[in-house]
Amino acid sequence: MHDIFLSYANEDRSRVSFLVDALQSHGWGVWWDRAIRLGQNFDQVIEEALDAARCVVVVWSKASVVSEWVRNEAHEGAQRGILVPVVIDTQVRLPLAFRRMQTAQLLDWQNVGPPEEFDKVVAAITHLIGPPRIIESPEPVADIDQHGQLTSSVVRSTRIINSVNMEFGVSA
Repeated sequence: MHDIFLSYANEDRSRVSFLVDALQSHGWGVWWDRAIRLGQNFDQVIEEALDAARCVVVVWSKASVVSEWVRNEAHEGAQRGILVPVVIDTQVRLPLAFRRMQTAQLLDWQNVGPPEEFDKVVAAITHLIGPPRIIESPEPVADIDQHGQLTSSVVRSTRIINSVNMEFGVSA
């Protein structure tokens, strides 16, 4: 079972892959339609994955706001109280039913730069399904720069994990 169902327009696949990678790197399982095998009925597979999801992240873009599939998937997430909306394009007119929802602004975000808006996404998902699992990697977890300091990506990940743990009373 996947923790997160990602709803997006197919035209945005390359732009959404950064978000999938970032969420997976936090330890959550993410389902998106790239997981549909040849020969499967896509509507049945999507419905089963959506029903099993503990969180629905909808990615609003110029393409997704006109997609009946994305609107239906977002509606299902909203009805179940598990929707986390994200917008990736400027000047997008969200569907009427979703305009009053607080939405993360990941405009031109590619998992680099200031993480404040992505931190909001992580916090919202954590609120719904709990803290992400810590992924153990066979590679070194911490990179040390030439001055003996942790690299910024490690510091950022540690800060996010620590703030999530503090918010939910989890001790390390």
